[in-house]
Amino acid sequence: MIQRVQTVYIALAVIIAAVCLCVQAVEYHLLGSSLPMHAVLLLSAAVGTYSIFAYTNRMRQSRMCIFNTLLMIGWYVVYFAYIHLTTSEAHLSAALPVISAILYILARRGIMHDENLVRAADRIR
Repeated sequence: MIQRVQTVYIALAVIIAAVCLCVQAVEYHLLGSSLPMHAVLLLSAAVGTYSIFAYTNRMRQSRMCIFNTLLMIGWYVVYFAYIHLTTSEAHLSAALPVISAILYILARRGIMHDENLVRAADRIR
């Protein structure tokens, strides 16, 4: 359901991951050592896109948001290892995955709020 605010958060996070993927492809020219960073962003965008359409199962959608947040943290681990090994400087695009992770956290918060509302309504019936 597109009208839910958490769906908008997830969609923005997917768009930011795709933008970061494109910007990094230009910045690093798809070097062999930067492919793990691209793979993590591509996986995150794919899981995020799937989670938009998994709105009927809120708990699965919540777990996907947690998984995507962990992927973004993993991206930073790979990114800092890449920076350390190649002795290159950090780029501006390194700020994009943290924005994406924050959006996934906000989306999970909205999903859990909806889940609590549904459970409260079930208790009343």
